[in-house]
Amino acid sequence: MRLLLDTHTFIWWDSDPAQPSAVAPAALRDPANTVWFSVVSVWEILIKARLGKLSVCLPLPDIVAQQQANNLQVLPVTLPHSLALERGAL
Repeated sequence: MRLLLDTHTFIWWDSDPAQPSAVAPAALRDPANTVWFSVVSVWEILIKARLGKLSVCLPLPDIVAQQQANNLQVLPVTLPHSLALERGAL
């Protein structure tokens, strides 16, 4: 199964794994699943941290690197992805 983490789930997975439902941690650890994280969420975390609305326990590059070591895949956003929103394709 392919899982796309939203920003809150990524933060919880890293800093407070007990926060999501009991099913979520098992799905995230299951090697049969591919776990994706959008670069847009990185952008969101950085903006919220800069505005003082969010605090993370480590520098974000360290958190992302640690999770990539756990097989987290980073989903890039390209111009075609953005333009697809206008067509209602997403």
